[in-house]
Amino acid sequence: MPRGNVAKRRAPIGVVTDKPVYIRLRPEELEKFKARAVTEGRSLGNMGRVLILSALAQPSPNKLKQDVPQRHATSVVED
Repeated sequence: MPRGNVAKRRAPIGVVTDKPVYIRLRPEELEKFKARAVTEGRSLGNMGRVLILSALAQPSPNKLKQDVPQRHATSVVED
C-alpha cells in the first residue's frame, strides 16, 4: 500500500533536529553565505553545518592563550 507524500529525513542519522541553532548575519554576510551554498550545491542548513564543523575542527585561538596569565581589570584604582 503506497504511503503517499511522506516526509523525507534530510539530516544525517544521529543529528539533533529538535534543537536548531540560530545565528544573525549582516546583509552582506548573508549574501556571501547564500552564494557559497549555491556554488557548492548545498542547502543553507547544510552549508551552515559544514562551516561550523570545519571551524570546530580547527584549534581554538583561545587555547593558545591559556598558558599566558591574564591581568584582570578591577574597579579599584591602583597607586
